[in-house]
Amino acid sequence: MKLIALLLFLLLTPAIVQAQQPSPLTVAQAKAQYDQTVVRHDTLAMADAAYLLGKRYRAAGDYVSGRRWLLFALRIWEKRGPSVELNRVYIQLVGDVLGVANYPQAFNYAYRALDNSRKLNHAHSLMSAYSCLGGLHWGVAEGQAAMHSQWEGKKDRKAAEDSAIWYYKQAATIAAQLPNPKELAIIRGSQGGMLVDRDPQKAIPLLTYALNIFDKQGPDQSRVNSNLALAIAHTNLNQLANAHEHLLAVEAIFRKSTQIDAHVPADVHYAWAKWHRASGHWQQAYLYLHKADSLRQTAMRVAQQATIARLNVAYETDHRENLLKTKQAELALKENKLQVQERQNWMILGLLAVAVLVGGKFYRLSKENQRISIQNAELREEQNHRFNNNLQAISGMLSLQSNRLSDEGARQAVEESGLRVQTMALLNRKLYDTNRLVTMGLPAFIPDLIQSILESYGYDTIKPGYELEPIPLQPDQAIPIALIINELVTNACKYAFPNNPSPTLRVSCWREKNKMHLRLEDNGPGMTLSPNTTGFGLYLIALQVRQLEGEFAISEPPGVTFNLSADIKAKTLLNAI
Repeated sequence: MKLIALLLFLLLTPAIVQAQQPSPLTVAQAKAQYDQTVVRHDTLAMADAAYLLGKRYRAAGDYVSGRRWLLFALRIWEKRGPSVELNRVYIQLVGDVLGVANYPQAFNYAYRALDNSRKLNHAHSLMSAYSCLGGLHWGVAEGQAAMHSQWEGKKDRKAAEDSAIWYYKQAATIAAQLPNPKELAIIRGSQGGMLVDRDPQKAIPLLTYALNIFDKQGPDQSRVNSNLALAIAHTNLNQLANAHEHLLAVEAIFRKSTQIDAHVPADVHYAWAKWHRASGHWQQAYLYLHKADSLRQTAMRVAQQATIARLNVAYETDHRENLLKTKQAELALKENKLQVQERQNWMILGLLAVAVLVGGKFYRLSKENQRISIQNAELREEQNHRFNNNLQAISGMLSLQSNRLSDEGARQAVEESGLRVQTMALLNRKLYDTNRLVTMGLPAFIPDLIQSILESYGYDTIKPGYELEPIPLQPDQAIPIALIINELVTNACKYAFPNNPSPTLRVSCWREKNKMHLRLEDNGPGMTLSPNTTGFGLYLIALQVRQLEGEFAISEPPGVTFNLSADIKAKTLLNAI
């Protein structure tokens, strides 16, 4: 198990630290300092205070606020040309964008830092930029940037490794000439971090050198990183006693220090899981791994919220600049929003899949041991409550985001995503608020679902016609059917009902042998399909039909008649799971 987050942090530590040890100030104290500079109308002091405030917010785990203050400092320093202060902001922003795995933007900030440092000919700034680029290139060599299209065709691992080694060699040459031994310790620690999994025998002396310096001079964050890396290296060599000693040292630092970054607890749990697995303590390894995954999932949710907030901050910031920059920022914002929307859709489907898997796991446990059935029921209730809360939170965020958008196309896309989330939330309640999971059929949720969509578009006076047979459904069939109905009714509200003196909507379902048939009709102008017809709604419908292993057809104009046929699954479940 590779602790990627820890190792990347080790590789980028020289650049991020820059002899800037974590300030003892709290966020409130840093904000008070900034307010004083505003009163004095001292622009440079405001930039320094904003930079410090950004660091304190990031150390506290509030990456959204941290990035906002760092960008504020960046706007001030960039207008004044090359400076040591500008280099510090660039390096901090590298660590910020890596929090959401944005390697292209990270490289952009790192190369800007290198160009700034060369113009200054400032030794410490050059060392920071070189070590930062060394860490980024090593991340590419380890495959961390391979998912970004910018790196297609540039996945030569050897070339990336050579670049990382070259940049760290330049940084080490400069660090050896600086009076503070901590600078060289940081470089050695980073070089050791690169070798933790690949050549732990060579990594240990490098990391030990760094740890000896950090134990004397701090900071606590570097002591934690070095001890964790040494624990992993010793574990890889099966030197479990030495690894255990370093893990205990990490816990001792945790008990005394308040200057540890928010991502470290998950890394510590992963390291303990690795050690317990190597020691043969499988139960303890599982518990630590489960806790680490929970911490990492929490960080992912924070990162998702930070991404949406960063887009909003970028829009508001660029809006204050000249017209050309505003137009460029708007184009970039639209592209990023489409990417965020796509990631959110896949994440929602992933959450649903996880929910189904967890529910199945609880079912099997209840069959194996009847004694814990009551406890499992309580756990299911809590899980469903949190899942519904998460869906409502996502829907709320999408609603807030749509209210802030000026572009009609982007706003409509976000609102439609919100309807899809509400559809899944409604279906989730229907699935888990009844004890007749298998026997419930389309009549149990179609009318409520359609009514909620009509109300959303202001067509609550329309009375759809229903002919619905009570066909039993499995949850993995109900979800795709609900999403299909959502897309079709939304399409009718947008194109069939406006300017229609007598809008109608009919829904029917019936069973023939072992097949389920679903038909949805409206009296709008209809739509003409061609081989080149595209659209996310039609793509989503086709994707859900494929999941049902069924077939569908859409009639020619006038009107839209959608027909779906799919097999009814014979899988049997208990009445209550």
